[in-house]
Amino acid sequence: MKKCSGCGVEAGQSHEEGCYAERCPACGCQMLSCDCSVEEIKKYKRIPWTGELPGIKECRRYNLWSKLTNEGWVPCDKYDSGARENLNRLYTECDWNPKTQRMELRTLLARKKLEKEVTEFVNSDEAKLDLLIYGTVIIRTDTKGHFKRISPVDVFVKTASI
Repeated sequence: MKKCSGCGVEAGQSHEEGCYAERCPACGCQMLSCDCSVEEIKKYKRIPWTGELPGIKECRRYNLWSKLTNEGWVPCDKYDSGARENLNRLYTECDWNPKTQRMELRTLLARKKLEKEVTEFVNSDEAKLDLLIYGTVIIRTDTKGHFKRISPVDVFVKTASI
């Protein structure tokens, strides 16, 4: 097992405050950039360093692999030469479960819920805000100009425009 590259703790130990590799136990996103309240975060146990970056284990569990080709990164089998864990697919095809503290494959029911959320959003007054649909990732801007995924996993990307 390796030490955390962000804060240097050993596997099984809690990350140092401000470590980029720490995952939020409430939403599963990077703790530094998540928008969860302190109260939300305190509902769950902090996730200790496991010896590898968050999401790698889940990619292996759900067989989410990709390799670099002349066309860019493409999905592949884990036995293909150059295969690496595909974290992009993990965050678009899975949802964070705070009870199990891991990413879980999105179910058909969750997809239907997401479709309903999108429909309600498009028909709401908030629809004046920018809306971006990219594969299964649906993102909208909030009032501060930040982009927010409106699927069950909340991921925030700070940026001024698309």
